[in-house]
Amino acid sequence: MSDTIGVKFSSLLEECRNDLFIISPFIGKSTASALAKHLERLDGFNCTIITRYYREDFISGVSSLYGLELLLNAGA
Repeated sequence: MSDTIGVKFSSLLEECRNDLFIISPFIGKSTASALAKHLERLDGFNCTIITRYYREDFISGVSSLYGLELLLNAGA
């Protein structure tokens, strides 16, 4: 995640308090990590993620199995 996008993403996460819905074909490790940390800090926060699960995305590195695991463990 580029610095500019990362700053904007973090800012938007801080504004979100109750429910978050993310629809993205790709879930990268740094984005997943930032979101998982946010989820772990808030009680009663609902996060739904819709993504695709294509082997080729993980092989090419545009999505991260580790990132998805972090999100699942954080309650997404």
